[in-house]
Amino acid sequence: MIVIIIANNYVLFPYLELFTDKAIMLELPEGLFTLLTIGVGGYVVSRSGEKIAQSLKKPPEVIKNQE
Repeated sequence: MIVIIIANNYVLFPYLELFTDKAIMLELPEGLFTLLTIGVGGYVVSRSGEKIAQSLKKPPEVIKNQE
């Protein structure tokens, strides 16, 4: 449902508004917006943590003196 609301408000509505006055912009309930924000934020934090954990797991590379 959230995908339909976002697609309507940001893809369909602007184009329909150009041709007719009867286009309807759907409201995104505040609780649903909060859930979306927390979900995206949690995903970003978990992916960042995963990348950091992988980099800490690798042995450090030895810097060779090039002369």
